[in-house]
Amino acid sequence: METHVEQSNVDNNDKENVSNADKDNEETNEEIEERKCIICLDNCLENCCLCTDCLKPVHFRCTVETFNIDGDRMDPSHLCLLCYKRNSIINERNDAKEGLCQQAKKMKITSDKLHPSADVGSTVRVKIPDVDRGRGDPRSVLAVVLEVTDDNYYKLGTRNGIINQLYARSQFSVCDEKLVTTEEVPSKEMSLRTVAIAQSIGTGQGFKKCACTKKCETKKCLCKRSNLLCNSKCHGSNPCTNK
Repeated sequence: METHVEQSNVDNNDKENVSNADKDNEETNEEIEERKCIICLDNCLENCCLCTDCLKPVHFRCTVETFNIDGDRMDPSHLCLLCYKRNSIINERNDAKEGLCQQAKKMKITSDKLHPSADVGSTVRVKIPDVDRGRGDPRSVLAVVLEVTDDNYYKLGTRNGIINQLYARSQFSVCDEKLVTTEEVPSKEMSLRTVAIAQSIGTGQGFKKCACTKKCETKKCLCKRSNLLCNSKCHGSNPCTNK
């Protein structure tokens, strides 16, 4: 009976030793996997180091040596290729951003030299885009400076209303005389196209024309219905009473 109990104890000890050995083998395998180079995925058994940035094991052949300047000292460091490329991209983007900021500052200085600031109450001339005016309409409208924002943008007003957008100094020219005053500007806001149509001698953007064949005597005529006189583009050489 005693012999049987001793044999069972020995078997239990053997099983515990085997299980402990398996655990040790698993831990060893995990350690080996952790020691793999993150670039080439080979085991880092020799000629290895830790990446200065990501602190992962890496071979010396898979790193780029850099130097950190600290006063008079130059501390060498090893970056893996992944971290080196990522840092290079970040540095290039920062340099590009800084270059754009410098170029914007130079352009702003040049623009300020060419276009001196305008005072509130000054009369200015605003150019009308071609798509916002008719062929026979004026090329610009007269406006007055109502306000100057902190970013040096200008709010302009006309005799027909306040233009509902801000203008940079390079988008208008200052007149020598004061032709429009702030008291003449109504409080309603409108677009530049609406102002151009209001100051137009015709119909504003584009021309209206009719193609009547019966002397344009009734409201069927587009021009008569719009209270406009027929022009040279209407109905060819047919006779017309709306001229």
